[in-house]
Amino acid sequence: MTLVVGVALTTGVSAQQTSVLLYLSPASKSLAPGDILDVDVLINTQGKSINALDAQLNFQPSKLQVISPSIGDSVIQIWTSGPTFDNAKGTVTFQGGIPNPGLNTRSGRIAKVRFRALSAGKANVTFSSGSEAYLNDGLGTSVMVATSGSEYVITAYESEEYQDKLQLEDQGEGGKQPIRVYGPNVSSPTHPDELTWYKERKVEFVIKSGSAISGHSFILDEDPATEPDEVSEGNQGKIVYDNLEDGVHYLHARSLQNDVWGEATHFAVRIDATAPEDFKIDVAPSIRSTIQTPVISYGTKDTLSGLDRYEVSLKPKKVNLSKQDLEGLGAEVINLLESGAKEEKFFERDSPFTPTFKLPVGEYVVKVRAYDVAGNYREVEQEVEVVIALMTLTNRGIMLGPDFIIPWLYMLIILMLTIIAFNHYVVLVLRSTAKNREKLATFFEKKLSRKRKHHWWRKMFKSA
Repeated sequence: MTLVVGVALTTGVSAQQTSVLLYLSPASKSLAPGDILDVDVLINTQGKSINALDAQLNFQPSKLQVISPSIGDSVIQIWTSGPTFDNAKGTVTFQGGIPNPGLNTRSGRIAKVRFRALSAGKANVTFSSGSEAYLNDGLGTSVMVATSGSEYVITAYESEEYQDKLQLEDQGEGGKQPIRVYGPNVSSPTHPDELTWYKERKVEFVIKSGSAISGHSFILDEDPATEPDEVSEGNQGKIVYDNLEDGVHYLHARSLQNDVWGEATHFAVRIDATAPEDFKIDVAPSIRSTIQTPVISYGTKDTLSGLDRYEVSLKPKKVNLSKQDLEGLGAEVINLLESGAKEEKFFERDSPFTPTFKLPVGEYVVKVRAYDVAGNYREVEQEVEVVIALMTLTNRGIMLGPDFIIPWLYMLIILMLTIIAFNHYVVLVLRSTAKNREKLATFFEKKLSRKRKHHWWRKMFKSA
């Protein structure tokens, strides 16, 4: 169930260390199925002046049902839309704010929400962690919100003492007639927690009732507030469904006592037997490179229960450990690489994932498992190869291939000899060029300079 309160009237957000308090009243209460519960949503600004709120109130729609939200006497003075609610989706929405000079109160009521208790169990009503308030400072500065939730206990009268006892009302000469039969206690040994997602499709329900109960009527559907019909299906205590589809299902049950049909109890089961969506593993810079610490990225989504975690396995496929490789690795890593062909170990890792040590040259298989909240997982794999670099700069010198190293002193000598040889080559080229120019000038002189007017060719080539 979601209760959203307020929109900011101004913009510009910066977090503050101080906070306002959102809380509920009453903080706790014991109820029976069918009882009415009025909950006040309250705020204490703790000395600050605010002009807008953004809050969420969460509760279980299988335990509580909204009858009506009310904004009478609300401290919110400007509403962008009236309160709306949807019991099937479990939402109630308020949007509004407070004009200048804002709101400064120790106990201001934002709204009142009237609920009906549906079925036995604890009904927790809490604010979400994303709730915010905005100061009336001209900037709409965001201020932190502290919250306090409530817990309501809805009791199903499951003992024989209560189940055998009807509420009676004196109706005069007609005597006392039964007016109320409480809903039965419904539970599930296979799916005990109504808020937990399970991957098992086979569901077992247990209906407990007293000896005076002569029958039950029940139905399973996706509506949290369905009322079963008044046709008895016997007094069976266990109901089994073998292959339920993914989603949220509700078992609705009511009891028959002394020809009087009682109130309905609603119990929710959440089933997600489908693994997260398929995905790919990305390796940077590529799946085949000289980089010994590749960056491995992955990601997917799950539409029902949601993603829970990723687990990664890095398994050697073909690795030749050299003496130099072994010197730089710890015993645990060496054991992993040497036994990796036989063992497969998964570790929880977020994306992106980078190995904590340099992978020796070789081939590896990276496997990633994406788990959802229900425990299903999808596994994908990608081969990664670390190849030998043709030339690598090290502290000792330049490494050619996996083992041969040219020390830096030798490299300095080679560089100096190369410079000397290059200088000598340049001198020879320049001298050869000068001779060639002289020969070319002589050629033009013989062919073209028999007359004095062609002597300019010699000058041109000499000047060049």
